[in-house]
Amino acid sequence: MGTWCTPCVAEIPEINKILAYYGDKLVVIGISDENTEKLKSFLKRHKTDYINGFVSRSDKLNEPFRQMRRGRPLSFLIDPKGIICKAYMYPVTLNEVKEDMEEIR
Repeated sequence: MGTWCTPCVAEIPEINKILAYYGDKLVVIGISDENTEKLKSFLKRHKTDYINGFVSRSDKLNEPFRQMRRGRPLSFLIDPKGIICKAYMYPVTLNEVKEDMEEIR
């Protein structure tokens, strides 16, 4: 998530909807590589119902998470075994996640 990324900010309510729909069947983690103080200030103004984490340098992340350096928003649907089933390099919607969840069941 980039605090400067308009599509990322616009996606927050939809991510909250996705989490509300799936409840404890889904975990959402937001990741930012921005300054922690900037991120904390941003999160005070933008309500997220999910966990938010910070990495000091996105270039130190393992692939495919390093892709966030190329574009945002970037979201992954990961199954319980830790396998990435879907990558979204655009704002994701609840309907899209529903369809993709059906495919991986």
